Amino acid sequence: MEKLSDLDIRYLVALNASEEAVLNEFVWEFEKWQYDPVNVLKIIHGLIEDDTILLATLSDDMLEDLSKDDSLTTLNRWEDLKRNDLVLCLTEAGETRWDANNWGISAKRADELMF
Repeated sequence: MEKLSDLDIRYLVALNASEEAVLNEFVWEFEKWQYDPVNVLKIIHGLIEDDTILLATLSDDMLEDLSKDDSLTTLNRWEDLKRNDLVLCLTEAGETRWDANNWGISAKRADELMF
C-alpha cells in the first residue's frame, strides 16, 4: 500500500470537497492508501482555517454551511469523519484555488490519486 504525502492528502480533501462528498464516502477514499488519521485531520483543520473548505449539514437534500468554528469543532477524531449527515464543501476561495489547480502535485499524480 502506497503512503500518502501531505500534498496528496490536501489534494484528496479538496477533490472530495469539490464534489461535495459525504464525509463517510471521503473516509472510504483512504482505504486504498497508507495514511496517518491524525495527520489527515490536521490537514483538514488547516484547510478549514485557511478558508479553503467547510463542512455542511445534509438535510432533506439541502446543504447548510457550518461556520468555520463549528466545522473545526465537529472534527476532532477519525471516527467523527464516519458520518452521513455532513458534507465537505469548497469555499469561494477554495473554488478559486481548485480552478487554478494549485495543490503542489503534478497532473499525473492527481490522476493516480483520482483513479
